[in-house]
Order: sequence, then structure tokens, then C-alpha cells
Amino acid sequence: MPVPDSVLALRPLTKLAEEVLPIAVDFTALLATTETLSGTPTVSVSPAGLSVASAAVLATAYTPLANGEVIAIGKGVSCQLSGGTSGSRYTLTITCDTTVSGRVVGGKVTVLVDA
Repeated sequence: MPVPDSVLALRPLTKLAEEVLPIAVDFTALLATTETLSGTPTVSVSPAGLSVASAAVLATAYTPLANGEVIAIGKGVSCQLSGGTSGSRYTLTITCDTTVSGRVVGGKVTVLVDA
């Protein structure tokens, strides 16, 4: 598999240990205008302890609450985070194929679990 072009989140996400948190990661900056994400994204967590479910390419536009910007259909990856240990820091690594043959993009997001 080729090495992906990648992005890094500007600031960490914070969640409570008992919270189930839906997130979306925007890959627009890495994609050409007509290029979209394709297939099933891969999301890994380090260290173990934070659960990730339902990773998928966005099938509808997504508006994060924090800034009001819209992530277009096919330009982001969504998933749900649950669990984690209070006071711990986790790194999500997300990769996904694109509609350009053989191209993979990726990103990293830090998640802080609060008490």
C-alpha cells in the first residue's frame, strides 16, 4: 500500500469516558476538486482502550458544531468513539482510498478523555 498524503488535526478532541461521540474528519484539503474518498476507511487507535465503530466515508454533508463549516459528501470520514480511560490521550490514525487509482490519504487526530 502506498504512503498516504496526510493531515494532522490542529487541536485535540475531548470526550468523557462514558460518552459516545460521533466525529467527522475532513480530508478536503488533500483532495482534488472532483476527487472523493472511496471504499471503507481504516481507523486505528493507539494506545488501546478507546473504541471506534461505524467508520465510513460521509454519505451526506456534515456540519461540525464547533465551527459551522460543512464537510462535503465524499470528502470526510465519520465514526463513533466510545470508552477510554479518564485522563488518557489517544491517537486515531485514519486512512482511506480515493477515486484516483492507487491513491490513499490519511490523518491523525488526538483524543483526550476527560473525567
